[in-house]
Amino acid sequence: MAGGHRDGRRNLIAREKEFDTAGRMALAVALSFTIHAGVLGLAFFHAAFLARPPVITPGGAVFITPVSLPKKPINKPEPSKPEPPRVKKSKAPTLTKKTTRGKIVPIGKKKKPPEPLPPVVKPESVKPKMKPAAEKPSNFRTEGVEFKYDYYIKIVKRKVEENWITHGLDASGQRTNPEVYFKISRNGDVLEAQLEKSSGNSPLDESALEAVRRTKFPPLPSGYRRDYLGVYYNFEYAQRE
Repeated sequence: MAGGHRDGRRNLIAREKEFDTAGRMALAVALSFTIHAGVLGLAFFHAAFLARPPVITPGGAVFITPVSLPKKPINKPEPSKPEPPRVKKSKAPTLTKKTTRGKIVPIGKKKKPPEPLPPVVKPESVKPKMKPAAEKPSNFRTEGVEFKYDYYIKIVKRKVEENWITHGLDASGQRTNPEVYFKISRNGDVLEAQLEKSSGNSPLDESALEAVRRTKFPPLPSGYRRDYLGVYYNFEYAQRE
């Protein structure tokens, strides 16, 4: 056993000597360098060419192929269905009867008699409405023919009343109103004035005459043909107590 162990040890030492030579050492180094260089080259190639994205240079033509999308079906609205006609509920029939004029009147209801038409007025029977004639003053009357100029009579009456002064007059003993007759010329002057009826009080009679004498009237109307107008003027006086 001991001899065999010794022989094996010798063989191992001999092999180690054979392996640990300069040529084998250089070969091992060259092989290791070659392997590492190959690995680094593959990594560089992968990083430089395989893993790098493609670069598009400006000006290059890029063709884009359009892709047609599938058309969606258009849903057309369905035509609306016509509504069924509504059936009106019929009311209970009423018994009717025909009249002589063809009108239908329900039975049980009496027909009202027609209202009488208003009487037709013929145009010939219509008389035009006349304006009432202006009433002349009761204390004023003219001499001779009828004097139709009412506006002039009103002027004469107003002017005489404006000039009749009765302030502070003592009319004791007055029986009636004094009446004066006077004439008005064509140009409006008083031609004459006289007492036609006395009142029974001299101061009252004189005040009436003075009222006529101091009055200037307008010219007579051009349609009046006489040279003067005779006037009877009754001075209505009521003494206050």
